[in-house]
Amino acid sequence: FFEAVRGDAIYRSASFLAGKLGQRVAGENVTILDDGIRAGGFGSRPFDDEGVPACITPVIEQGTLGNYLLNCYTARKLNLKTTGTRQVEILRAPSLRNARSAALRPTATGSSRAEGRRATEYQ
Repeated sequence: FFEAVRGDAIYRSASFLAGKLGQRVAGENVTILDDGIRAGGFGSRPFDDEGVPACITPVIEQGTLGNYLLNCYTARKLNLKTTGTRQVEILRAPSLRNARSAALRPTATGSSRAEGRRATEYQ
């Protein structure tokens, strides 16, 4: 999924999510965050490789695509703001590019917290 929201895939129109900011792309009970500052998280750190402070980026909020993952270059190409996700790729396997601490947060509307947790458990 994170390959589909990377800035380079978006500006090259190589992603099915290109041009879909603000549109519903998942169920309203789905929220996905790119958490670059999660303590002990995979790929978490205070700054990206361009010196931009890392942050928590809501990629999908209640099913709506809210952000792409953008470094300075791709943000300029798309006339958007960087999300502090630049990682040098020379030493990383292609499958790990921009991999960080992702969080899937249940946002079950009209249901209890326990029902929201059950909805995200592995079957």
